[in-house]
Amino acid sequence: MTLDELEAIELTYLTGGPVELIGVLSNFGTNDILVERLWSAAMTATYGPTGLHQSWRNPDGTPTLDAIALLPSVSRGMRSAIATIQDTLNLIRYRLSQA
Repeated sequence: MTLDELEAIELTYLTGGPVELIGVLSNFGTNDILVERLWSAAMTATYGPTGLHQSWRNPDGTPTLDAIALLPSVSRGMRSAIATIQDTLNLIRYRLSQA
């Protein structure tokens, strides 16, 4: 990944959130563990943690507002995923600055 690509990814995340980030990262493939980590975190930030029962999901697969409000594991998992996105973007930026 280049610095220009990273900046495009960051802009996508800032303007479109994790949903748009998923689409952009899908174009990178899975040959970079940090890209995989970003993609996984974006999926969790959008769709909640794995194992959430369908009855707690909206038709598009995202957690319902009740799930987020009433199930601490859902809100905690989504917040953690957002923090992971930020941490991973910072790590990629650091890695690129050391190259």
